Amino acid sequence: EGNCQQEIKGGLVFLFLVSYFWTAQVIKNVVHTTVAGTVGTFWFAPQEANGCCSRGVRDSYYRSITTSFGSICLGSLIVAIIQA
Repeated sequence: EGNCQQEIKGGLVFLFLVSYFWTAQVIKNVVHTTVAGTVGTFWFAPQEANGCCSRGVRDSYYRSITTSFGSICLGSLIVAIIQA
């Protein structure tokens, strides 16, 4: 019976590690896509991305957390499973 408890604890540790790495990857990739969108906006429309809180930055962040969020989460999950 003691061996069964060890397996459950090992499985929980693995799930917590995957959850930790997944969260870290999602945050990292949201920042990455926001920066990439801001650079693209600056390249094609410099007047829209001229400051830290400009429209280009806000729009890029909004696209990262709405339109692209599913792709970010799926890619981050794959990376998290590989890292754990």
